[in-house]
Amino acid sequence: MSDDNQDLFIERLNQDVQSQGQFYDTDDPKEIYDLVQQDYSHASENDRMLESYDTFEGTNFLFQNDDGQVNSYFRNHDGDAIRSKPNSNVIDVYTGSGKSKPKSISKSLMGKVFGDTDGFY
Repeated sequence: MSDDNQDLFIERLNQDVQSQGQFYDTDDPKEIYDLVQQDYSHASENDRMLESYDTFEGTNFLFQNDDGQVNSYFRNHDGDAIRSKPNSNVIDVYTGSGKSKPKSISKSLMGKVFGDTDGFY
């Protein structure tokens, strides 16, 4: 990982630390930290892991709970977790909540040739 990418990664982690209070009904940093650690522990034990990948600072995790909610965490080498909001595109992939499903290229081409027939040619 280049120095620029590492700096960008660190900057994003810092932003995630600052914004993880959005998930909780408190402004106390110590309480937010404790809640994040509890939620990460619960997610790692009970939720389905969708993705994980190692970085130079730790590991990113993406979990999905029984209600279908997708949650993102980063866990550093010391075992401390940071909670962040997953990218909306990632959520769409795992929940199928994309606003519109892309048409296949062949259907689109056939639609131009024969008119839109909703897949029946």
